Amino acid sequence: MHRICMSASAIAMAALVMTSAACTRASNRWQEPAPTPAGVAPAPAPDAGDDRVVLFAPVALGALADQHPGARLDFAHDMASRMDLLLRDHDGRVAESLPDSDDAAWQSRVPTTAGAHVVVLTRISEIQHLTGHTGASGSPARIRAVVAMRALDVDGKEIWAKKASGMADVGSSPKLMSASAKPESRAAWDACSVGLKSLFAWLEARPDLVATPHRASADVPPGTVVDVVINSQPPNADILIDGELKGTTPRTLPLPARPVTLRLERQGHRVYTRTFTPSAGLEIAPALEPE
Repeated sequence: MHRICMSASAIAMAALVMTSAACTRASNRWQEPAPTPAGVAPAPAPDAGDDRVVLFAPVALGALADQHPGARLDFAHDMASRMDLLLRDHDGRVAESLPDSDDAAWQSRVPTTAGAHVVVLTRISEIQHLTGHTGASGSPARIRAVVAMRALDVDGKEIWAKKASGMADVGSSPKLMSASAKPESRAAWDACSVGLKSLFAWLEARPDLVATPHRASADVPPGTVVDVVINSQPPNADILIDGELKGTTPRTLPLPARPVTLRLERQGHRVYTRTFTPSAGLEIAPALEPE
């Protein structure tokens, strides 16, 4: 009789967990805004309140697709839930109907993201199997995953990027594991967690993000440009302005007097990004961090 009661308790607990997970998914699910006439600002995200809405697109799984196809949405919902739990004044949402994070549609603004302050794209770029070593000082076989994360602003422009890696030990009976418990999946989620920490820190330092798309009527008149000095330590980093290659550092560039996104890329160093409005005498010369 005691054994039956324990079984019933376990079933009840499992049902409670599943119900809680379903409720969390429902509350984080993005409702696409209704179409609005040209020139009219879209309505804010439903039930967002004063929080900044961070929209997670379906994850591009790459090599993980064979091991854990459900991670496409599972990881996106888990990241949104973690944001709700750990980051104040931010509302993590998941848009299940959006293109996967590596889709060509993200090369420009996707209209159904209107109302979100930031869109996060996550791509699992690498799954590596690392051989273990036996003996007293040996190490177990491990899986290493690399994740590339990008943040887009409301106009579809990249404003943040991060590559992160994660590790997981290979279990003794991987064939008996659920998809989410497989080492490839655990390593990929570990990498996502590392990327999220960096994203959270960046979001806290960016109070200027907006949820209303830029309008052509707000453009600066043609010919209004300002010379800006772009440098870096070390030099010879690729300069990208709004995604377009402009040369290498150091360089003086004539830029439009409106918000632009700078991206500096140099092999062996972390990508540097910054959104700014050019002004007379401005010089940007960050020290690039080694990878």
